[in-house]
Amino acid sequence: MNALGLVAVVLGLCVGGCANGVVPGARDIEPPTTGVYVGGLYKPLGTSLSRSGPVNLGRICVVSRTLAEFGVSPPQGETVSDIDLLRTRKLSAAVAQLNTAIGQAGLSGDISSYYEYKIVNATSYDIDLTSAAVVFEKLMKQPGCRQEVAKQAADGKVYQVTKAYVGDIVFRRKTGGNLSGTLSPAAVQAALAADTDLRFSGKGLVFAFVAEKRTAAGY
Repeated sequence: MNALGLVAVVLGLCVGGCANGVVPGARDIEPPTTGVYVGGLYKPLGTSLSRSGPVNLGRICVVSRTLAEFGVSPPQGETVSDIDLLRTRKLSAAVAQLNTAIGQAGLSGDISSYYEYKIVNATSYDIDLTSAAVVFEKLMKQPGCRQEVAKQAADGKVYQVTKAYVGDIVFRRKTGGNLSGTLSPAAVQAALAADTDLRFSGKGLVFAFVAEKRTAAGY
């Protein structure tokens, strides 16, 4: 995961609900990115993080991947089961339309019989709240970081990433069936893209995360 000045991420506090999220209890990143560090501080751009759905975040304070500079344990990784995006509520409307097209074409099964759209090789990385607090406290001792946090916190716009989900996005056609027109790969991608901006390929992408809101009080 490489640091970027601007990353597309979404809050995991689920104020307003995460019913349609790819990961229960987390918020989706659309499009997925390679620029989220666990422990780092970010600000929302354009949309409030108190609402459901994806938003963009701008980086406030930089941290390393290992957090070694803060004297805490590095983020712990845990394998996440493959996520079948065609089975998520997020894409249920588009999938229903595609399933109808399958029937109208005289084909058996559903869209998942002919296409695969998944997040594979996924891992979650997280730190406990105690470690997150240590990182935040030490970040606040950095003048530049403290000033930016104070500026953004006035509008409630400071969030610390405590968990990030990373994986590979795969979209591919399975064997069997004469698929064309509304069921061609391009048409199927276009139908799915109407409900999500998860993209259709990429390795090592951060696709969801959880965060804690921070304030500048006491610093």
